[in-house]
Formats: sequence, C-alpha cells, structure tokens
Amino acid sequence: MAPTARNKLLRDETHIKALGRVSDMRAVKTGMKICLERSRAMTQVYKETEGEFIALRRAKGLAKYLDTMTLFTRPNELLVGCFASDEASVPVYLELYWRWLSKTFGKLPDYSAMLDEAGMKEITEQFKYWENCSIQGRERDYVPSWIPWKVGELPSAGFTWQWEMCTPDFEKVMKVGMNGIIAQIDKRIDEVINDISIQIEKRMDMLDELRAMKISCEAMARWGKRYAQLLEGEKKKIKDPKRLKEIDRMIEVCNRVPAEPARNLYEAIQCFIFINYFVNYIDVPQVGNGIRFDKVLYPFYENDIKNGTITRESAKELIESVWVKMQEGGYVQPPAWVNNGGGGLGWQTMTLGGVDEFGDDITNEITYIALEVTGELQTVAPQIAVRMHDKTPDELFNAVFKCVRTGCSQPAMFNDKVNIPRLMGIGATVEDARAYGINNCMQPVIPGKNIHYRAGHSGALILPMCLNMAMDGGKIMGMQMGIQTKPLSEMKSMDDIWDAFCKQVDNAVMVLTQLSSLADALQKKYVPRPLLSAILEGNIEKGCDMRDWEYLGLRHHLVFGCNNTADALAAIKMLVFEKKKITLETFLNAVNNNYEGEYEKVYQMIEQEVPKFGNDKDYVDMFARDIMVYVKGQCDKSLDIYGKPYLIDGTTASGPINAGMLCPATFDGRRSNEPFHDGTISPVQGRDISGPTATIRSVAKVDPLKTGNMLLNQKFMPVFFDPENYELMRGYLKTVRDLGLHHVQFNCVSKATLLDAKKKPEKYESLIVRVAGYSAYFIDLDNKIQDEIIKRTEQSFSC
Repeated sequence: MAPTARNKLLRDETHIKALGRVSDMRAVKTGMKICLERSRAMTQVYKETEGEFIALRRAKGLAKYLDTMTLFTRPNELLVGCFASDEASVPVYLELYWRWLSKTFGKLPDYSAMLDEAGMKEITEQFKYWENCSIQGRERDYVPSWIPWKVGELPSAGFTWQWEMCTPDFEKVMKVGMNGIIAQIDKRIDEVINDISIQIEKRMDMLDELRAMKISCEAMARWGKRYAQLLEGEKKKIKDPKRLKEIDRMIEVCNRVPAEPARNLYEAIQCFIFINYFVNYIDVPQVGNGIRFDKVLYPFYENDIKNGTITRESAKELIESVWVKMQEGGYVQPPAWVNNGGGGLGWQTMTLGGVDEFGDDITNEITYIALEVTGELQTVAPQIAVRMHDKTPDELFNAVFKCVRTGCSQPAMFNDKVNIPRLMGIGATVEDARAYGINNCMQPVIPGKNIHYRAGHSGALILPMCLNMAMDGGKIMGMQMGIQTKPLSEMKSMDDIWDAFCKQVDNAVMVLTQLSSLADALQKKYVPRPLLSAILEGNIEKGCDMRDWEYLGLRHHLVFGCNNTADALAAIKMLVFEKKKITLETFLNAVNNNYEGEYEKVYQMIEQEVPKFGNDKDYVDMFARDIMVYVKGQCDKSLDIYGKPYLIDGTTASGPINAGMLCPATFDGRRSNEPFHDGTISPVQGRDISGPTATIRSVAKVDPLKTGNMLLNQKFMPVFFDPENYELMRGYLKTVRDLGLHHVQFNCVSKATLLDAKKKPEKYESLIVRVAGYSAYFIDLDNKIQDEIIKRTEQSFSC
C-alpha cells in the first residue's frame, strides 16, 4: 500500500526544504537559519542564577525555553513537536560550544547567512558571556603540555563538543506520565530531606539534583498543553470538517501527554515525539534514539485493534507521521561534518525485531508496518536497525529485502548472537542484554538504563597513520606526530615493524584516553541533564545526575583504517621480506612521494601481487585480526572516568572518509587524500573481488567479541533483492548470523545510476545511499564520498 497522500506531501515538503545545494557547493543548506530563542533563554537564566547549583541553572534555563519558545504546526500533520521557532531553523547550544561557531561566521558566508544583522549582533553579545562559561575552550587549561590535542598534531580529530547518545525509558513515561515521575521525585525529596543519616553536603546535593529534575519534568508536562492551546487557536482558521475533527483529536492527545499516561497508540506515539525532541534537540544535541519501536508500541496497537478504535491503515498513517517528524531533525554542525554527515542529520535509529527477556522472538505487526513505511516514504531518517537471531521468521527477512529493494538503503541488520553476549560480557544481566536497542549507527544500548555515550571529543585511532609513523620514527611527511621508535635502517623483520606499530598505537590510545576522559569530566561538571536523569533508571533513587555514574561501561574509542593497515602489512611482508622486490627505504619513499613518478611501479606491485582483506585470504586476514585484538587489549587497559575500560567501536560515520581526505599516502597503495575504508571492518573500496561470501568469511576471522563493534557495508545489484532471490539472501543473512558477524548493511543502487547521479544531480534529488552506519541523499554528500561509494565492490554471487 502506498503512503497516505497526507504524509507523502509532508515528506516531500520536508525533503524539498532540506535540499537546495549540490555536494561541495555549499557549507550549509540554502535557507537554513539559526534560531536564537534557546540560546537567549539559557543566557538570560544563567546570568540571573550565577552561584546557584549547576543542575538547577540548567533546569531553569530549559524550562524557560519550553515555556516561551515559539511553537508552530504544519498543515495537515497529525503529530506536533518542534525544537526551534520554524521548520527552517535550528538552535545552537552555547553552553557546549561557541568558538568554532564564531570563527565559522567570520570565514564562511553560508554560515553567516544563517542570521540577519540583528541576529548576528545578538549572538555576538551572547558569545561574550559564554566565552568564560562554555565548556569548549576549557580543555585547554587541563591538557598537559606534552600531550598533543589539536587537529594535525596526532592521528586523531580535535575537540568539537558535538553529540551525546543516550536512550531514555520511553516505556516508563508512556506508562506513568511526567506527573507520575514528578510524584516519584516528590516522594524521594521527602525521604532525603528527613534522612539525617545522609552526610549533610551529600544530602544538599541530592536535594538540589532532585529539585532540578522536578523543575524539568514540570516544564515537560506543561509543554504538551502549550501545543493543545496552539491547536485551539488553529481551529479558528480551519473550515474543513474532517480537519477540524483531526485537530480536536490532537488537542485531546496533547492535553493528555506527556503529562499523563498514554492510553492508546496515538497518545503513545505523540508522547514519544515530545520526549525525543526534548532529549535529542532541546536539551543538548544528541544523536541516536535506541527505542525498540515495535516492542514499545505493539501493546498499544494490539489493544486498540481489539477495542476497534484503530485500523491497520490508520496506525500506518500515524507511523508515517513519525517518519516525517524524524526527517525534520538536524543540527548546526562544523563545516567538516556538513557534507560528510549527509547535511546535518540527527542519525535517529529505531530498532525492530529481536527477542524478549525470555529469548522469544518479538516480531509483530508494528515491525512490518515500520518496514513498509521506510520503503514507501524513502526518508533518510529514522535509520532502521533490525535484530536477527535463530528464531527470526523468514517473513521478516523477506520484509527486509523488500524494503532494501526500494532503494532506501535500509535497514541495517544486527546480530543477537554477538550483541547479547557482548553486553553480558561487560556486566549486563541476560534479561537486560536481550532488551538492547541500537543507538546512533552501531552502538547497542539498553533503553532506560543509565548508559550514556559522549562524543565531546570526536577523536579516533587512525591505524594507517600509526603504521606510517612506525615506519618513519614517529613522523608523518617529515612532521613528528608520534613517539620516536626504531629507525627504519634497524628494522630487519616483520616483528620489528609490528613492534614499532604497536608502540605508536599505545601512544595514540593513551592520548585519546586522556582527551576523552577530560571531555567526560567537563560535561559531568558543567552540563548536567536533569530531565533525562529523571527518565533513566536509578537516578531518582540515587538523587544524582545521570552523568555521576554509569550502569555499564560503554564508552569507546573509534578506530579507523584497520583493513588499510592489514593490506599494508601484507604488502610489506610480501614485497620486502618474502619476495625482496623492494627495500623498506624504497617503500617509504614511494609512500612519501604518493606513488608517483618512479614509484608508480611500487603501486602496481601492491595492486597486482598482494592479497587484500575481504577475499578469504589468511595471509592478510590474520593481520586484521591481530591488529584489532591488540587495539582491544590497549583499550582494556584504558579506564574512563568511572573506572571502566574503553571499548572499540566501529560507529565512525563518515569519519574514515573525511580523515582519508586529509591524510597522506599509506603503505597499502592508498594515495594521498583518498578515503580510508568505511567503518571498522569493511574491506577497502573495490578490493573485495572474490564475492560476498568470501568477504564475510574474512570479516568473521576478526571476532567482534574479542575485538569491538564492527560495521560492514556491502553493495549488491538490485536484482538480488527481488522475490525470486529471497531464499538465496535469507541463506546469506543466516550465514552472516551464524559466522558471528556483528552487523551488515546494503546499498542497492547500481554503479551506473550513481555515476549518472553525480553528473546530473537535479534528476536524483531523492536518491538515497548507505554511507557508513547511516543513509543520506546522494547529492548531499561531498564529491569524494560519492566517489568512495561508487568505488565499492558491486557484489555478485557468481564470484
């Protein structure tokens, strides 16, 4: 069934307003504006509350914004919610950052065009206040002089203070409402204030934290009613009796949620939108979502169907409306992220399928409706994650293939055989581990638990650069960026190469740990989150902010370029130490000269003679395994501010592509400014030439339970997702599952189509591709990212 005309129209309007540029032509989307209402409210309240407890200051600032922000609705929509004063605007978060935004206004006209003269004058005044209050810049006072932290000083990115990731307890809010949570807070305040056994300073802090939670929850409860009042005013403009009836229903819903428990599917979905908008866009910029959409909403759907108050068609229209609302989200992002990140996406991921606490499959009608809507509406948000396990029904696999075949590059597939034991391995109960959802691109989280990721420092371990430094005494292109290791003239074996590489990795992991932990500590001290704390398990009871502890240690270090490095080590081993065709000095000179001129012959040797990862060749695959096992060991030794080890994570978005554009040539034959391979474990673009089964066999050798989170992108011809090939593809995914791969996702667009889209972007405004752990409109992407996607191997089972 096609999407409803209402939501198709809303989707098209949203999409058209999101367009306005071809890749590389603009830094931000034409017409995008900055809304100053949030920063105005926060600045005013912070000035008025100097000296007060920080959680109270934030609670009061956010409450003021909720109470005074300009609300709007769109014609014909069934769900309401916004986070800025109009649909073309986004807020800024000056308590997190101001420096890069101020500099960008001065350098890039596309950014300065986001504010008129009066707006620019106002934000400049706001900057003066936040210069000493924003956490961006504070890191400079705490980094030892011998630790490099700026971009270009080490194989890592610098501080950007962009995102967080945390999944609230949507089910609890739907069950008890904000007023029920406020009652719990009141009860706990009464207990704490009368418990004189609690040390007095601790009791004071607990009471202030709880009062901040209450302020935030009360404002959230009022927010829905503000929309009801807005809709009452909208009724005066409406003549159509059908639309008037819809608005009356929306008023009833908004007067109910999120203040009171949801009684039906409509109220549950609207409650979800309100909470999601606050947590992800109003409080702080937060990517990901993590909700198990079908598990949470199916009980409401089932009850409505039994009562005869909803039909499948009307439920589907509501879910379409959710997808349209998800499409509206986005942030002001630094210039490097706009093109590479698909234009400012919120990367909202919803999880479908999987098992319940008893290990039984939970696939239900909401699962299938959600996949239908994803394929039919062709939106880039939300991202869809489907969990697969031994009991996944064939019908769900078929629904996945049908969705992929539409060209939306959705969903991504996640393996319960990896994620459940992985979470149990770091302390989760089996019941909690079975409840996981996918937040952002790849991260497994347990909804409602006090699990929070921080992307304040968006650094990463760039493994090919560690090898470059190992081969040149810690230098890259003559610049000292790593520690001093053995000179090349003293390296007589692969063991010497490996030892120097590991020393560079050790140093880079140490630096990343210092910077990441500093970012955590600064956010803990200066950016508490009282409302989110109230809707995560344990914080009301503890009387503390969600940043003060963590249920599981899921902080991670991002890792780029494992397979560029594996291919490079294989090339050194074969060409230098086995075939003795070149010396280490010649190889280093070839890299430093970008394989140009007389060194073209070295490039040709690498291309023609050396096995590459992704073709089921132990010669190179074992290097990938050993690299990731070693990195995991170093992360295990690195503790976060909560005393728990860092993990490896493959949720690198388009970071490896962007990083590759800035990095010199590497020893795998990659030339200067070419992208690294995407994710942690995808083969280098175009090198996995032995077929998809050989690729997953290579990947399976790098066990994610012994290493880290793994992202595998594959590109298939569209014909493989036609019904006559469902059995073949089901077998393929079951093999992925049984081999123990963490994840796989697909592009289903032919190379010819992509090439044509690059030449004639005006014809392909709606073309969606899988970039890394997310999908984006092809024409929104940087030219080099487009080239990287085109270059990926177009898999065929005939290989």
